[in-house]
Amino acid sequence: MASNQLRAITTAFSELGDDSRLWIFQADRALTESEQTNVQRWIDDFMPKWTSHNRSLKAKGVVAYDRFVIVALDETVSNAASGCSIDSMTHHMQAIAKQLSINMMDRVTFCFKLNDQVKGIHMNDVAQALEQGDISQDSLVFNNLIKTKKELISDWIIPISQSWQKRFL
Repeated sequence: MASNQLRAITTAFSELGDDSRLWIFQADRALTESEQTNVQRWIDDFMPKWTSHNRSLKAKGVVAYDRFVIVALDETVSNAASGCSIDSMTHHMQAIAKQLSINMMDRVTFCFKLNDQVKGIHMNDVAQALEQGDISQDSLVFNNLIKTKKELISDWIIPISQSWQKRFL
């Protein structure tokens, strides 16, 4: 999927290896431009301070598609993330979400890329959206279960018929 947004993400992660580990946080609504700017600033402030067992981590975070925060960690050139360091990053994301009164851990809404817009549909409403023609088997869905930077390019935005979410059709 070669879009301007995806190119910007890959540019932001260009210094990280293809096997860099990913975490994707999905907001329960689109972020305003001001919110995106603030979130990016908070992420940029946190990443250089993120450590595992008092050792720096080579990580980067970006806001994408007005709705996602993607954190990438290159464990081949820095420490691996520990449970405590992952908790630290997750708590940081939760603090950001609390400041903005949003949920960044939304796991029940599937986001679709429809006409260059991101539309969230509750997982229980996906079959109805298909019946009503709001989406099709070929509609692009964000697969937030990907694990690496390499998968970000090939498997993050895919037709729902090729994703794990197809079981909800």
